[in-house]
Amino acid sequence: MQEGSDRRARKKALTRTEIRDAAHLLFAERGFDAVTIADVAERADVAVQTVFNHFATKEDLFFADRTPWVDRPARAVRERPDGVGPVAALRDFLQREINSYPASVSRLERRRYLEVLSGSDALRAAESQLYRVAERTLARAVLEAWQTDAPGLRLSADLVAGQFLSAARVLIVAQRRLILDEQADVTDADIAATTTAVFDSIAAGLQVLDDRAQAESTAVGSTTGSSTSATSSSTSPAVSGTAKAV
Repeated sequence: MQEGSDRRARKKALTRTEIRDAAHLLFAERGFDAVTIADVAERADVAVQTVFNHFATKEDLFFADRTPWVDRPARAVRERPDGVGPVAALRDFLQREINSYPASVSRLERRRYLEVLSGSDALRAAESQLYRVAERTLARAVLEAWQTDAPGLRLSADLVAGQFLSAARVLIVAQRRLILDEQADVTDADIAATTTAVFDSIAAGLQVLDDRAQAESTAVGSTTGSSTSATSSSTSPAVSGTAKAV
């Protein structure tokens, strides 16, 4: 029974991969807007409904397995070294990512991906939605790091996520324009210097929120600990007295 289930799962995963690869090749050849789901189904040799069984939209097909950046900022916060706050961890991670971005898209395949993306209004709108998902995911990770869910600090976490990722998006778009030769008046050095200055400024401002959140979290923990100790102390004699009475 288990073997049959595993075989079906492998077959399903293989079909998904074949559909994704066929779609990515078609998008690279023709551009996103010129390709239909029927074209993808024909290239992958499957039914149109089979494509929809694996991917809800054509945009999902384009971005399939290409958006690790949606979760990585949150993971950088969750996996930060001991003694490093979420704001500092996020700043260091994003600066490294942006400075290494040109090398990551140097291959022809990746450049074509950027060309197709920049040529489609629908894809740019879908990418904007993915950025919002990344912001929400990051804000949750920041709250976890602060060990709180207080309403005021939820707003602070939203600000940390929103400001960092908004700046990162502008800088990434600048890198893309440079790579696609759409921004001749800006150099890699310009973007690197701007990245450092912008993230230093954002981190300095948001560190106040980070410090306040961690102080409040510590205070709540201390209060809870004191309440627990007081309850234990006041309960002990009564329990002891009860035991003697029995």
